[in-house]
Amino acid sequence: MKIGEASRRSGFSAETLRYYDKIGLLDAVGRDAAGRRDYDGHDIEQLMFIRRAKSAGFSLDDIRVLLRLRSAPNEARRQVLGLTQAKLAEIEHKISSLSAFKEELTRLSHLCCSDGGDSCPILSQLSDTEHSHA
Repeated sequence: MKIGEASRRSGFSAETLRYYDKIGLLDAVGRDAAGRRDYDGHDIEQLMFIRRAKSAGFSLDDIRVLLRLRSAPNEARRQVLGLTQAKLAEIEHKISSLSAFKEELTRLSHLCCSDGGDSCPILSQLSDTEHSHA
């Protein structure tokens, strides 16, 4: 199938499909007599795997490893678990950072609501080098 159909089936843009082919993320995509990419069912299956892995938060480097490990899933279990646990730790760190940002923004918004002065207390707090919360 041509790139437009592969794009429609996989949900990736044609540009993304070309990029994945160029960086070798996919197995070598076949070519027709004119040299245009000719995707088959295996390619679509790989693209759907990539889509699901991206949705789970895996990077393209992680996905490259996961695609390689798919050929021997029983032997790959420990490595896949390690990648998954690393991704979980990364997400936990992001959640912690976002919670801290939320607390700081909540604190700043309360300053604005409780202060009846003419100046903006949020700008004052952000400008205050003495009480930096960084």
